[in-house]
Amino acid sequence: MNTVTNIAYEIIIADDKSTDETKNITKYFHNGRVTVNETDEKGFVTGCNRVAKLAKGKYIVFLNNDTQVQKNWLSSLVRLIESDESIGMTGSKLVYPDGSLQEDGGIIWNDGTGWNYGRGTPHSFITAQNIIM
Repeated sequence: MNTVTNIAYEIIIADDKSTDETKNITKYFHNGRVTVNETDEKGFVTGCNRVAKLAKGKYIVFLNNDTQVQKNWLSSLVRLIESDESIGMTGSKLVYPDGSLQEDGGIIWNDGTGWNYGRGTPHSFITAQNIIM
């Protein structure tokens, strides 16, 4: 978390019986809470909902265990959401390890369903000038 400065945050890790190095997180992680689901794996969304109930902050950020954050990633999200009270959610640009675009944020439709903005779009196309609200 050395990519975050000047923002207070807490870390809560939900682990649904990971088989990767996440199962050993307490060896590396000392400043937060780790919750382990002792039942069968329920999936990412169920884990998010479970640990969201434990959060004490104003905002919640969900990250997968393979996420590699970049410098100032959190301050950019906080700055954006606090810039306009009509913003209810922000999303980051997600890039696959090969450099291709997974998504450039999210869209929540009036019926409550969501979709990834930029999915399938060439990485070079996604710029602030191309986003129409």
